[in-house]
Parts: sequence; structure tokens; C-alpha cells
Amino acid sequence: MMHFIFVMPAEIAGQVTIVYPTLELNAPGINDQDDMCIWLNTNDSSLSTIIVSDKSADKLFVYDLEGNVLQTIDISGQLPGNIDIRYNFLLAGVPTDIIGYNRRSGSELVFYKVNRTTRQLSFAGSFASGSNYGFCLYKNQVKQKMYAFSSSESGDIRQYEITDNNSDGIIEGALVRQMDNGSGETEGMVAHDQAGFLYAADESDGIYKYDAEPNGLISGELIAATGSNGLTADVEGLTIYYASVGEAYLIASSQGSNNFKIYEGQSPHNFVKTIVVSGVGNTDGIDVANFNFGTLFPEGIFLVHDGTGSPFVIRGCRLEDLAINFVSANFQLAVSIQDGWNLVSIPGLHPVNQDILTWWSDKDPAANVFRFNGIYQAVNTTIPGEGYWMKHLGIRTYNTGEEWPAAGIQTVPNAPIGAVSGWNLIGGYEDTIATSEITTTPPGLITGPIYEYSNGYQVADNLVSGYGYWVKLSGQGTINLPHQLRQEKTDPAEYFKEEWGKIVLIDNAGKSFTLYAIKGEADLNIYELPPAPPSGMFDIRFTSGRIAEDLNNSIHTIELSGIEYPLKVKINNIELRLQDVSGEEINVIVRSGEEITINNTAIKKLRVSEEIIPGNYSLEQNYPNPFNPVTTISYTLSEAGEVRLTIYNILGEEVAALVSSIKDAGMHTVDFDASRFNSGLYIYKLEAGSFIQVKKMILLK
Repeated sequence: MMHFIFVMPAEIAGQVTIVYPTLELNAPGINDQDDMCIWLNTNDSSLSTIIVSDKSADKLFVYDLEGNVLQTIDISGQLPGNIDIRYNFLLAGVPTDIIGYNRRSGSELVFYKVNRTTRQLSFAGSFASGSNYGFCLYKNQVKQKMYAFSSSESGDIRQYEITDNNSDGIIEGALVRQMDNGSGETEGMVAHDQAGFLYAADESDGIYKYDAEPNGLISGELIAATGSNGLTADVEGLTIYYASVGEAYLIASSQGSNNFKIYEGQSPHNFVKTIVVSGVGNTDGIDVANFNFGTLFPEGIFLVHDGTGSPFVIRGCRLEDLAINFVSANFQLAVSIQDGWNLVSIPGLHPVNQDILTWWSDKDPAANVFRFNGIYQAVNTTIPGEGYWMKHLGIRTYNTGEEWPAAGIQTVPNAPIGAVSGWNLIGGYEDTIATSEITTTPPGLITGPIYEYSNGYQVADNLVSGYGYWVKLSGQGTINLPHQLRQEKTDPAEYFKEEWGKIVLIDNAGKSFTLYAIKGEADLNIYELPPAPPSGMFDIRFTSGRIAEDLNNSIHTIELSGIEYPLKVKINNIELRLQDVSGEEINVIVRSGEEITINNTAIKKLRVSEEIIPGNYSLEQNYPNPFNPVTTISYTLSEAGEVRLTIYNILGEEVAALVSSIKDAGMHTVDFDASRFNSGLYIYKLEAGSFIQVKKMILLK
């Protein structure tokens, strides 16, 4: 879906404006280029393309914005009719931009996919539709389902859900609804994806409006009648624009005239203005995009089929020449950046370019900017929908009108974001949205909380423009960000229960992070934290990488990074034993409501366990085992006393004494570093009073 803004000042509404084409699409071999669609290259809009269907020449043409032919596809005998495009359709598991058209001769709907690198088209499937005359695509913005509408000369409209059910990269279709449109022929159709409406042009009656959902009514509302406001019969072309604030505008062409009518997209669909393109007549297909496409079309392009002369060409006009205050879909933006590393994103396009320094002029020149693709990868340019780690020199708020252009940031299609199984670092678009409203295709892929970084990873309630966020998926798919005007609300998930134990760690800089001790049943996998931030950043987590663990009858280690000491540790809703790794400097019981202070800057790990006094002595198997070179040995004492924990080689010779001191009752751990020992079998023995137990372990280098 593309987001564009059309602004019509009230004082010029109803006027007629004459404009002059600056572009002609006239490839060798054309005959009647009936319809077109614009593919927006979100990485570099100047490399966008115009894809044209020629029903008489039986060809598809792909043009660049200068009118050069990039590709010609011979589809002999198909008579391609209307053509349309949608973005990020899940094809063979990969988000893909697809175009579709109706094949009049074979009663099929045919689909091609766009290669985002080469800009070439390749076949992606077809299916039978019955007799067809017109065509358009529709994408449900909440459920991310894709539909195709096919119309016949008798006025009936069929709706198909299009899928890649076999995940083989071949598009299939299933009929989900039929309806009758007016009293005459229907060719021109367009779907309003945001609002969920279909507009269909009965060539005799005018423009009808339908619910675009398959369970909608099969009867339509006539919103623009022929004979009213100069709309003549033989209504053919329809196109629509999406604004960043939810507005939309409808443009119609009539093959019986040489002018174009503009209507408001919102009910009651008031007439706005008439446009005449000089030298153009008998127009069928039209399309428009008010976007900065570079020096040739800095404010956008208006494309029309010219049915005069022979062959029939496509002509393009600069949008600013229409003198109807078409403006780029810009929005204002302010992003507060902290000193050091920040999670950032670009929610739209900078009119200059998407280079890192264009966006963040005070970026630390000694540090790379990183995206995440299973590993951190350095980048020089950015794209909307992707998140980045960026290191900044000093605190600064970047604003449109100051660091960024006063005219604003250019809106881009709020397309679903392609994502992989595992962690994805993403960014939002121009609207702030609740994380509880984010969905995926296929549904249900999000496995836990969405995280932001603010003095440590925190659970994010909202996605805010200009910042980066971590989302973990259980499989490959797309992440769907709803429009801000979405009416459906979803209650936020309760990930951390009030009765759970809390370990709150606060360093001397005031940075705070909370770890959780679960109570009862819980799926620990959903509590995995995102990949560690860059070295030296404030980060606290269990060694498992989680934010929550089951501390009952087990010992877990907390890893500390980027801490300014002293560090305060507060405990709530639980009683814990807290130790440093050695257990020599810190080995205390901390009850709910109590806190301790750690001053030793050498302490980078803490061990915690729920304080339950065991009824028996025990020696646990070391972990990991086999190991190289460090392993952890745990043991429990039913009462305080003298303890010895000793390591022996296979010959029975003592090689290390890990513990030889008085220990409190409870659970204890100690690390054995075997860096200086050879591979082989070792024995470790626990002696505590009359209790003696021996276990084996393997050092494997």
C-alpha cells in the first residue's frame, strides 16, 4: 500500500486546470497501452518503474522514469487488461512485490513478481477467473490477506482470495464472493486498502462503492453519477491516494472525454476539481504518485493513457504542474538521541538521500552503524522498516526544520516488514502505534514482548517513529504495522505476573533493570532478551539470555555489563540467596523488601537461588559436561559446616581444592577452570561432616 497526500484548497475547488505532459512512454512494438501501475523503489525512489499492459500488442512493458524500456514481456494471445500492484505478498515464504492483470482472452488472472534489485518481472502464477473485463487488487491491512477483483462486461464482479498455499512461489486463487455492479459494463476498479472499500466504475451509471471484505454486502452505493459535475459516460480509469493521516482521494477518467474528476475519499465523496491534460483524450487507465522521484518528478507523477492518435501511448505529467496543491506526503519528526549507542530507525525518506550522516550528522565517526541479520552487520545507508544501532556524540534532538528539512520527511508505503525466524531489529513508520496491535503473516509468530532500549532493554508499549525495536518470531513471515486510525484494539499481553519475584538492579548512574523469578507454570522461551547491545552498554540478564527464570531449587547466574558501581540489588516477593561467583565476598540471604549494595567493580556476575533450606546434602553433576575449559559444580548443605570440594585426576591425585571453608546451609556453586589441565576424566568429591559424595566429569579440549 502506498501512502500519499492530496491537498485541495477550498478556494480553487471546482476550477479546471490544464497541464502539459513531460513524459511519453512509447516502446517499440506498442499498440494500445491500456493501463499502468507504478512500482515504488523504497531504497531509491528515482529507480522506481512504470509497468504497462498493452492489450492489443499482447505485451507488458517496464519503463524507467525517463521513459527507457527496461523489459518487454511477450504474452501472445492474452489481451492483458487492467494492471495493479501490491507490496510484500508472502511468496515462497519471502515478502514479494507482485503485479497482476486480467487476461481477457483466456479468462484468467495472471501474476508477476518484481525483482527489487534488477527491477525485472518474472512469472508468479495464474488461475481461472471466468470471463473478465476489469481487474484490481486489494490488501486487508489488519489480516494481511490479499484479494483480486475481476469484473465482466455484463457488470458482475468476482472476488478471489489469492494465496501461495503450497509455499512453492506460485500464486493461486479461490472465489470468495460475487456481486452485480450497476446496469452496464464495468472495467475500472480500485481498492481503498486503508478503509476497506472497493470503487467500481459502471461505464453508464458512474462510480459505485462496496465493502471490500469478502463478507461484505453484495450491493454497492452510487457515489458519483454520470452527468454530475461533468462526469461523462464511459467511466474507465480509477485511481486512489492514501494520506498519512488517513485521508484518501479518488480520481476518475472517462473515455468519452479528455478530463479527469477528483473526489474526496471519505463519505459523502464530495467533488473536488477537474483536470485536463493537454493533447490527451479517450483515456482509459490512470495512475498517480505524489512522491519525490528525483529531478524529473520531484513532487510526483500523474500518468494517463492517451487514446488519441496511433499507437496509444502513456503520458506523464509533473505533479506540481497540476496546480492543485498536490504535495509530497511529508510528516514532521522529532527524535531524541542519547550520548552513546541508540536504537534508531528511519520512518520515511529524507529528500536528499538515506545515508547515515544525512540522518544523524553527529554520529560518532569512529563507530559503525549496525543492522541485525542473525549477526550485526555494518551499513552505510538506511531503509524504512529496519532498525539500527547508532553511536552518537552527545545528547541531541533531531527535528524537521532544524537538522532535517522543514518540509518534513517523506512518507513511504506502510508495507509489512519482511522478517526471519528469531530476532528482528525493526523500525516503524510515521505513526506511533501500540505494540499490542502488531500482527504477523502467518498469524501468531510473535513469541514474546517487543523490546526497546532505554538504559537497558525494556518492554515497549508503543512503536514510536525514529526508534528501533526488537521483535522475535517463531518462523519466517512479515510484521504488520497497523495504521494509526485502526479501530480494532487488542489488550496488551501480561508477560510478568504481579506475584512473581523481582530482582531490581540499580547502578550509580540511576540505570535500572528488573529480572523476574517465576512462580507456577510458565514458558521460559518467551522471556529471551534480544541480542546483547554493543560492548560497554548497560545490560543485565540471566546467563540463559532471559529476563525471567525459575529459581526454585536451582541456581542461576546474572551477567552484568556496562555497570557504574556501586550497584544496588533490591528483592521483592521472594527470598533469595545472593552470591558472587566465588561465594567468598558476597554470600547472603536477601528477603523481600531488602537490598544490598555491591561496591566491588570486579564483580561482573551474581548467582541467585530461591532460599529453600534443603533437607539433605547433595552434589550435582557439573554443567556443562563434557566441558572446555570451565564448568560449574553445584551442591547443597542441609546445615552450616566445614566443606571441602576437591578435584582428582584419573590416578587419584589431588589436582585442585575448590572449597575448603565453612559454608552456610543452602545451595552453592563454584566454577572449575581447567585451562592448565589436559583432556581426560576427572573426579570431584564433596565432604561435609559425615557426608561424602563423588562424581565424574570429562575435560574435552
